[in-house]
Formats: sequence, structure tokens, C-alpha cells
Amino acid sequence: MTKSIALDITAIAEMNFTTGVQRVIRQFVAAHSDEIEFIRYDYDANVWRSVPELGSIVVRERGGIVAQARAAAEKATVGVVHMARRTSPRNLLREVPFARPAYFWLKDFIARNLQSQAVERTYSLRSQPIWEPNPNQTYLMMDIPVKLMHTWAMQDVFATKVMRSIIYVHDLFPLSHRHLFERENIGGVRSLHLEYLDAVSDATDVITNSEFTLSQYLRFLDLLETGTNHTQNRSVVYLPWPHFSARGAKDDSLAKRIFQDASIRVLLIGQLDKRKNFHVVVSAIRELLKNGENARLGILAGYSMMTDNVLQSALDACTPEQRSRISIEGIVSDAELLAIYDAVDVVAVPSLAEGYGLPVVEALSRGKRVLVANSTALPELATKFDHDAVTIIEPFDVQGWADAIRRTNQLPPLPPVKLSPEFPKSWREFGTRIMAKPRRR
Repeated sequence: MTKSIALDITAIAEMNFTTGVQRVIRQFVAAHSDEIEFIRYDYDANVWRSVPELGSIVVRERGGIVAQARAAAEKATVGVVHMARRTSPRNLLREVPFARPAYFWLKDFIARNLQSQAVERTYSLRSQPIWEPNPNQTYLMMDIPVKLMHTWAMQDVFATKVMRSIIYVHDLFPLSHRHLFERENIGGVRSLHLEYLDAVSDATDVITNSEFTLSQYLRFLDLLETGTNHTQNRSVVYLPWPHFSARGAKDDSLAKRIFQDASIRVLLIGQLDKRKNFHVVVSAIRELLKNGENARLGILAGYSMMTDNVLQSALDACTPEQRSRISIEGIVSDAELLAIYDAVDVVAVPSLAEGYGLPVVEALSRGKRVLVANSTALPELATKFDHDAVTIIEPFDVQGWADAIRRTNQLPPLPPVKLSPEFPKSWREFGTRIMAKPRRR
């Protein structure tokens, strides 16, 4: 029996680190497994294939000789990547043949092979059956391609006009915030994103995660002189209200190590790049510490390398005592994340580029107040909740962040937030909304 959704997992299938987008896809899959046929583009054979599974993310052994060797190799190769960001090595990347491809190959090798997680699957891609566009299915793409060939293959599917195609768009920031996407750190991302949006403009339906993201997309369409898809349906569907897994007990060992006996406990979540603007909160914590406050800051960076030189400078400016109160952690388990959310007093989201703001709703769902930057989609999200649940602050106002952290920490516990009907209550309801026929906007 043909399943109603052909879910494109080409980009996510090999990724063994968990980003916000990947978490969205995996949660969607868990709620709709009976309706989904997984499809992947086979770059070598230039065909689409139907595959049996998304693949499981598993945690490798954290102890023993093998784990120690992997950690040592990771440290050494990360050091090479960091060295290549200096001025003279950057010039070599531009001038020496094959230096730039080798640099990005090394970054990709670290991400796929040396970190503490891996993807396990039960099939070989080349042996899987070919998939063709089917009028009884809806093509669904919820990720962002990582290769140009994938975007071209998407366009070929849309050009057949055989089936409905839905793209869930998270943001357009590589085009609108180019200063946050340096060539040395994220090579080719802006040109790839432009190709991706060329494909998106040919889909039958585009759904965005916020009104802000939709406005970004419409601005992009205004720049197209020809070829605009005038029949395309466009709408907004917010992500569902978070429901953390109840499997097993919370693991609070990491939370205790990060925050210890602090009376002000602040959390940041995101990659260590310029988009996240973490340096402003680091500087705010320094201000609190200089004024005698017992504060600690935890940063959950997932599997990301430091590419924000301003953040690095803010960390370097800390005294040894101040730096000891700022913890940067990598990938954490669901049990550890849940315990960390429950341990903190304030969750800060100072980002300069957010199409939605997943940590905002996750924190609120755990009863934690949130501070957000007056930037991109964050104010839109903040207005959906009671006035003291989310506080909006100017992005670069260090003293404003310090004052807000102190003030928020003194407030009584946050009562359960009133949930706007704009938020789906579950991933099943989310799926119903994105699969519904939207009005054109």
C-alpha cells in the first residue's frame, strides 16, 4: 500500500549530530511513521531511492581506550581547523590548489567520524529500489540540502508536476545576514541556499515556521523577475508545543556540575557562531560576577566548533575565576537536557538570526522564564505568551541583559503559560496542519 507522504531525508540521513531542525524531523517521523515513505537522493547513481528507515542516532562508548583515542584524534584535528582560521592560513586556503576542499573535508570528517555519536542504519543505499514521483503521494522536505545536486533533484521532481510538494522553510538568513556566514567558516552556504530557494519557489506549497520567515520568503520572491510560481500556496504553521520524553529518569549529574551552588543559573543553547550572539550574555555574566553575584552560565553547543571570534574574545577577557563559572558542553542526552532546563533560573536567547526559537518554547514548557533579543522572529514568538514569561531586550545591550537576568531571577516561579491556539498541541496535529490545503498568501 502506497504511503501518503514521501519524506525527503537526503540531507539528514548521514548527520550524526542533533540540530534543532533534525530534532523537528525525528519527532515528526515518530508521530507519523505509518504514513511516511522515506526517500533519499543517490548522488552516485543520479536517482531517488526508497529507503526503509531514517537511521538511528546512537551514542558511542564514552570510556575505554577506543573512546580516548577518538577524543585525542578529535582534539588534534579540531586544532588544525582552528589554526586554519588565522589570517595567514586563510590566505593559503584561498591561494593553494585543493587547500580549501581539504579544509572542509577535514571539518566534515570530524563531524561524521570523531564525535561521540553515530548514525546506524540497516541498509545499503545502492541496493534500494528507485523511487519515482507518485500522484498518490505528497513530497515533503523539512530540512535544508547540503549539496547542489540535491537541490537540482528536487527541482526535477517539481518540474514533473505529478504530485503535490510541500517545503517547510526554517529561515533565509544566509541570504539576508551575509555578515554572519563567513566563507572561511561555512563555505558555500549562501550560494547553496540560493539554489535551494530556487527549488522552493517551484514547489506547490511553502509552509514557514513563523510570520517573520514567511515575510523573508516573500521578499525573496519579489526579487524574481520571471518564473515566479503564482499558484503556489503559502502559509505559517508553528512548531508544536514541546513534550519531552518521559522515558527513564532525569540525569542531573551534568546540571549539578555546571551550576553547582549558584544563585543565578543561566542557560544558552546553540552553535558557537556569530548568529547566536552569545558574547553579549557572557559579558553580562561578567558584569554580574564583578558586582558580587553568585552566577553561573551553561552553554549547550551541541557539536559545533568555535567560529565566533567575538565570543572567543569575551571568554578570553574573563578572569580565571569568571571563566570557571562558564561551562561549554557538547552533545547532551535527552535526560541531561531535561535536568538542565529544570535546574536553571533563566534561559537566554540573544540570537541575531532566528526563524522560530525552539529554546524559547522548550524553556517555557518547563516553567522557565526566557530573555530574547529584539531580533528577527523572536519578538513575534514572545508576543504569544503572558507579558512576564518572555522579556525582549536589545541584542547588544550588555547592561540590559545583566539587569534582566538579575531581575528575572528574583521573580516568583512562572505559572503554566496559556497556550495560544496557533501552536499545535502535538506532532500529529502539526502534521495535520501542514498537510492541509493552505490558502495562498
